[in-house]
Amino acid sequence: MTERRSKTPSASRRPRQKTLTGKQLKTTAVVGLLVLSFLFAQVGLYAKVSKNGYERAELVARLRNLNSENQSLQAKLDYLRSPERLSAVARQEGMVVADSYERIVLAPSVRMAKANH
Repeated sequence: MTERRSKTPSASRRPRQKTLTGKQLKTTAVVGLLVLSFLFAQVGLYAKVSKNGYERAELVARLRNLNSENQSLQAKLDYLRSPERLSAVARQEGMVVADSYERIVLAPSVRMAKANH
Protein backbone atom coordinates (compact mmCIF):
# COMPACT_ATOMS: atom_id res chain seq x y z
CA MET A 1 0.00 0.00 0.00
CA THR A 2 1.13 3.40 -0.88
CA GLU A 3 0.10 6.52 0.86
CA ARG A 4 -1.16 9.40 -1.06
CA ARG A 5 -0.45 12.90 0.02
CA SER A 6 -3.26 15.26 -0.44
CA LYS A 7 -2.74 18.83 -1.52
CA THR A 8 -4.88 20.18 1.26
CA PRO A 9 -3.01 21.07 4.43
CA SER A 10 -3.51 18.72 7.27
CA ALA A 11 -4.45 19.76 10.76
CA SER A 12 -1.02 18.82 12.06
CA ARG A 13 0.77 21.35 9.89
CA ARG A 14 1.50 24.76 11.33
CA PRO A 15 0.06 27.64 9.37
CA ARG A 16 2.64 29.70 7.57
CA GLN A 17 3.49 32.89 9.46
CA LYS A 18 3.19 36.14 7.57
CA THR A 19 6.31 38.25 7.51
CA LEU A 20 6.30 41.98 6.97
CA THR A 21 7.97 43.27 3.88
CA GLY A 22 10.30 46.25 4.02
CA LYS A 23 7.61 48.63 2.78
CA GLN A 24 5.06 47.38 5.30
CA LEU A 25 7.62 47.66 8.09
CA LYS A 26 8.44 51.26 7.16
CA THR A 27 4.75 52.15 6.96
CA THR A 28 4.10 50.59 10.35
CA ALA A 29 7.04 52.48 11.87
CA VAL A 30 5.88 55.80 10.39
CA VAL A 31 2.32 55.29 11.63
CA GLY A 32 3.63 54.34 15.08
CA LEU A 33 5.81 57.46 15.23
CA LEU A 34 2.90 59.62 14.15
CA VAL A 35 0.67 58.20 16.87
CA LEU A 36 3.44 58.62 19.44
CA SER A 37 4.12 62.22 18.40
CA PHE A 38 0.38 62.97 18.54
CA LEU A 39 0.24 61.64 22.11
CA PHE A 40 3.27 63.72 23.14
CA ALA A 41 1.66 66.79 21.57
CA GLN A 42 -1.57 66.15 23.49
CA VAL A 43 0.29 65.86 26.79
CA GLY A 44 2.32 69.00 26.02
CA LEU A 45 -0.76 71.00 25.13
CA TYR A 46 -2.59 69.83 28.24
CA ALA A 47 0.39 70.89 30.39
CA LYS A 48 0.52 74.30 28.67
CA VAL A 49 -3.22 74.88 29.17
CA SER A 50 -2.94 73.90 32.83
CA LYS A 51 0.03 76.22 33.34
CA ASN A 52 -1.82 79.10 31.66
CA GLY A 53 -4.83 78.46 33.88
CA TYR A 54 -2.74 78.64 37.04
CA GLU A 55 -1.02 81.82 35.83
CA ARG A 56 -4.40 83.39 35.02
CA ALA A 57 -5.77 82.49 38.46
CA GLU A 58 -2.69 84.06 40.06
CA LEU A 59 -3.12 87.23 38.00
CA VAL A 60 -6.81 87.48 38.90
CA ALA A 61 -5.93 87.15 42.59
CA ARG A 62 -3.27 89.87 42.26
CA LEU A 63 -5.72 92.11 40.42
CA ARG A 64 -8.30 91.63 43.18
CA ASN A 65 -5.69 92.51 45.84
CA LEU A 66 -4.54 95.58 43.89
CA ASN A 67 -8.12 96.79 43.45
CA SER A 68 -8.70 96.40 47.18
CA GLU A 69 -5.49 98.28 47.94
CA ASN A 70 -6.45 100.99 45.43
CA GLN A 71 -9.83 101.48 47.12
CA SER A 72 -8.14 101.70 50.51
CA LEU A 73 -5.64 104.28 49.26
CA GLN A 74 -8.41 106.25 47.54
CA ALA A 75 -10.36 106.42 50.83
CA LYS A 76 -7.21 107.58 52.63
CA LEU A 77 -6.61 110.22 49.96
CA ASP A 78 -10.20 111.45 50.24
CA TYR A 79 -9.73 111.76 54.00
CA LEU A 80 -6.46 113.67 53.57
CA ARG A 81 -8.09 116.04 51.06
CA SER A 82 -11.19 116.66 53.15
CA PRO A 83 -11.85 120.33 53.93
CA GLU A 84 -12.46 119.56 57.61
CA ARG A 85 -9.03 118.00 57.98
CA LEU A 86 -7.35 120.79 56.05
CA SER A 87 -9.10 123.35 58.28
CA ALA A 88 -7.86 121.56 61.39
CA VAL A 89 -4.29 121.50 60.07
CA ALA A 90 -4.54 125.19 59.18
CA ARG A 91 -5.71 126.05 62.72
CA GLN A 92 -2.82 124.08 64.22
CA GLU A 93 -0.36 126.01 62.07
CA GLY A 94 -1.88 129.32 63.15
CA MET A 95 -3.55 130.16 59.88
CA VAL A 96 -6.87 131.91 59.56
CA VAL A 97 -9.58 129.53 58.47
CA ALA A 98 -12.32 130.74 56.19
CA ASP A 99 -15.86 130.75 57.52
CA SER A 100 -17.22 128.92 54.50
CA TYR A 101 -15.70 126.90 51.74
CA GLU A 102 -16.84 125.23 48.60
CA ARG A 103 -15.83 121.84 47.41
CA ILE A 104 -15.87 120.70 43.81
CA VAL A 105 -16.06 116.98 43.20
CA LEU A 106 -15.85 115.62 39.69
CA ALA A 107 -18.26 112.84 38.89
CA PRO A 108 -16.82 109.76 37.12
CA SER A 109 -18.59 110.71 33.89
CA VAL A 110 -16.89 114.14 33.91
CA ARG A 111 -13.52 112.51 34.55
CA MET A 112 -14.03 110.23 31.56
CA ALA A 113 -15.07 113.15 29.37
CA LYS A 114 -11.91 115.05 30.34
CA ALA A 115 -9.74 111.99 29.73
CA ASN A 116 -11.08 111.68 26.17
CA HIS A 117 -9.94 115.22 25.27
